[in-house]
Amino acid sequence: MGTIAYGVDNSDVNSPSGYFYFCLTDMNFHKEFFKYKGIGVTPYINLEFNQNWIEQTLEIISATK
Repeated sequence: MGTIAYGVDNSDVNSPSGYFYFCLTDMNFHKEFFKYKGIGVTPYINLEFNQNWIEQTLEIISATK
């Protein structure tokens, strides 16, 4: 789901009309993890967009052995 700052406690609710579905959260990690929402985690190694990322990853792995 790509969520880091929210928790789910299996509290799912449908609206009376049936048009909306609510997934309730009950965990409060906002202060610690909210800074990552929308931007993600900065990678240690950047890959080139115009090259195959699998090949780049395999090259990096081979170079670090």
